Amino acid sequence: MAMEGGKRPPVDKLAQLTVGRSTEGDIVAALGQPQGHGGVLLPETPQDLWVYNAEQINAGQMHMQFLLVFVDHKARTYDGYLWFRSGQLMGPQQ
Repeated sequence: MAMEGGKRPPVDKLAQLTVGRSTEGDIVAALGQPQGHGGVLLPETPQDLWVYNAEQINAGQMHMQFLLVFVDHKARTYDGYLWFRSGQLMGPQQ
C-alpha cells in the first residue's frame, strides 16, 4: 500500500527566481503556494521561511522532500533556498 502527502517541491523552477529581485508574487508564480510558513531570526536580516514538502510511503520505505525558501522580511523579496530529501526503511529489518 502506498501513501503520499504534500506536493513534490518544484526544485526545477528555482532557476526562475533571482535573489533580491524576485517578489513574493514571483515565488508563488514559480513554485505555487507553500504548505507552511515560519521565520528565521538572523542578526542582520530577519527572514520569513516558506516550506514546501512531500512524503511518500511505499513497501516499507519512507521518502521525504523539503524545499525551504527564504524571503527577506523587510524587502519581501526572494533570498535563497535550502533543498533536501531523505529516505528511511520502516518496520523491523531482517
